Amino acid sequence: MPIRYLFNVTIRKNRGYRSSATLFLTAKIMKKLLVFLITLALALSLVSCAQLSQEEAVEVLSDLIPRAAALNEIIWGAGLQTDESYELLAYDVARYCEVNDASPYKTLAELRAECEAVFSESFMVIIDEICFSGNDELTPRYAESAAGRLQVNVSARAFKLRSVLYPERARVVYGIGDVLKVKIPCDFDGKPDEDYEVTLVLEDGVWKIDSPTY
Repeated sequence: MPIRYLFNVTIRKNRGYRSSATLFLTAKIMKKLLVFLITLALALSLVSCAQLSQEEAVEVLSDLIPRAAALNEIIWGAGLQTDESYELLAYDVARYCEVNDASPYKTLAELRAECEAVFSESFMVIIDEICFSGNDELTPRYAESAAGRLQVNVSARAFKLRSVLYPERARVVYGIGDVLKVKIPCDFDGKPDEDYEVTLVLEDGVWKIDSPTY
């Protein structure tokens, strides 16, 4: 039998197998697609559950923004006050004094705990360098005495914080997963300014600020 004939017979015999294989592969693809769509629907339902409504966002922000404003003043602004007398020789030479009795925080741990309750883990990296640990070029703004009392570096440079945010008028821009973007009306130097965009992230079931608010 000529080889060409054998080849043609083989093709004819295999046509049925190819059709069956095609149907089998199509069924497998459809099954995978169905599983993917179900998984996607479940993921989207979980995402929607993690998000906040407009009213819920305002409630969360009305708690976080005032606390952040107070911490911003402590971290970047005037800082915690001391009753000790001191003389500044230079801004680049650290000079630590104990905070006075009016301070809402008496220990380094108390101040750090409030910062961690308000700000996200990623934003705390910045705060930690400024306030608690410092780096090669920066002396931390706060330290602790041998007696465990909170101390402030009075030589640290203070900035005038000029923005005031109004969380009760905030509006949700969008949310994806554990991230929520909001815009908050803002005054700058006592005059209305562009809305301030703030990012919230959900960490261990708690919404925290993940962006500047000063």
